Amino acid sequence: MPSPRIESILPVENYSTTAPARVHARSAEAAVSNVLGAFWQRYGAAITRLCETVDELAAKATAGPHVICHADIHPGNLIADGDGPLHVVDWDAPIMAPRERDLVFVLGQGFGEHPVNPRQEALLRQGYGPLQINEELLTFYRQERSLDDIAEFLSRILDPETSLEARANDLHWLTRNAEMIT
Repeated sequence: MPSPRIESILPVENYSTTAPARVHARSAEAAVSNVLGAFWQRYGAAITRLCETVDELAAKATAGPHVICHADIHPGNLIADGDGPLHVVDWDAPIMAPRERDLVFVLGQGFGEHPVNPRQEALLRQGYGPLQINEELLTFYRQERSLDDIAEFLSRILDPETSLEARANDLHWLTRNAEMIT
């Protein structure tokens, strides 16, 4: 348990998300874009459904026990060398939230190029102790993260200042995320 002082300065999860609004704000532009037009024709309906689902899940989310969460505990922020312990790095935005906020990266779908390996998962589970997972919250966090990534990729791809190389990379990851939701 964190001290009362630490608890008083950390933000507390409120289950709000800007991801659906950010996607909706770029959807018309994406649909007519030379770069994203075909992509949007193929995946736009699924992404719109995901926006609706995330909004519905956020509205239904109920507060459970909160712990200090990393809030971005993807495999790139986990270091497990040799037989030593698991280290979680890059604590730039901790929050008081349900465990599912962090566990989505371990128990949810794979994020990024390097999914959590079995040893990392075992060490993280050991650190958290016995788990009773709220599947609805886990689903909210999983889908909200996917939608947040989609919103970020759309924004960067549609930004005229984005380099061709960065745009191609973002389009690769945007397509990968869209394929995971269809």
